[in-house]
Amino acid sequence: MKVRIVLVMLAMCASYTKVAQAALSGPITSQIVSPGSIEYYTAFWYSDSASYVNGGVTFTFPTNLFLQAPKVVVSVFDGSYSALSTVSPIITAISATSVTIRVNTGTLVSIGEAATNAFTVHIWAVGTAD
Repeated sequence: MKVRIVLVMLAMCASYTKVAQAALSGPITSQIVSPGSIEYYTAFWYSDSASYVNGGVTFTFPTNLFLQAPKVVVSVFDGSYSALSTVSPIITAISATSVTIRVNTGTLVSIGEAATNAFTVHIWAVGTAD
C-alpha cells in the first residue's frame, strides 16, 4: 500500500508544474491485513495553488471533505533561488474548512512578509472524514 500512496503523492507534486491550476481532491483507500481480518480506511486529499497575497492566502476545502483539521504540506515557488535569502511559509490558521498561509522572506539584514504575487503557494492536505 505504501507504493500506491507514494504514487498519489508523486502525481500531486507533478501537477504543480502546470501553468494553469485547479483545485483537486479525492480519496485514498488503504487496506490493512492482519491475521483473521482485513480493515479498510479512507482518507481524503486536497491540492491547490495560488499566487501569494500580502496578509496571507486562504485555501477553502470542499464542503464536508474533512471533519477535522487535515495535515497540510506547503511549498512555495518563486522561479528563482538566492543563497542570501530565506523563504518561510507559515500556517497561521487551520480548520476542517480552510487553511491560511503567510509567507515570510528574510535576508542577512531583514525579515518580513512577502509581497503580493512574489510567490506561488502550493498545498496538499490529507485528512479523514470520520
